[in-house]
Amino acid sequence: MATHEDLVMAALMGVIARHANRQGEDRAAAIETIRAAAVGRVDLLGSAAGTYKAAMADPTSGCWWAVAAMRLCVDAGADLDVARATVPIVSARLARADGGPASVSRHTGSG
Repeated sequence: MATHEDLVMAALMGVIARHANRQGEDRAAAIETIRAAAVGRVDLLGSAAGTYKAAMADPTSGCWWAVAAMRLCVDAGADLDVARATVPIVSARLARADGGPASVSRHTGSG
């Protein structure tokens, strides 16, 4: 069963993806929307940033907009220590034969 944190993370990843795919959008407004979706959780922003950073290095991820997504997370105030810790976890999941789930929603960040 999904936890509240899982649901917030899923919604956050969706908001980030939506804004990362748009060109010509008001960046400041996008960042504010992402901050609102993170409900003050800079650790979740860090987890998202790390997930997108790992996706950037994986040619099979199909996440061509990962650079834009990662930058939005950082600009929205992502915890960079959480981001750095998330990258190897997500990279390992992406390297599994079946791909595994890419996003990390459970970690020991603040909450």
